[in-house]
Amino acid sequence: MNDIELRISKYVISKGISVYDNKEHDMVIFEGLTYIIENPDSKTLTLTNNIINGYSSSYKRKK
Repeated sequence: MNDIELRISKYVISKGISVYDNKEHDMVIFEGLTYIIENPDSKTLTLTNNIINGYSSSYKRKK
């Protein structure tokens, strides 16, 4: 059994204000939710839901 989920969704990448620190960040909006793009690099991407008590999801690139 694998743990891979594949979705095809429309998205928008823009600048926006975080509810956590009231500073401008890169954000992605898809499926009706806004996420803060954190620490993007060639191996990992972290998306944090831009709502109070939101959650973070980390995505790692497979070799």
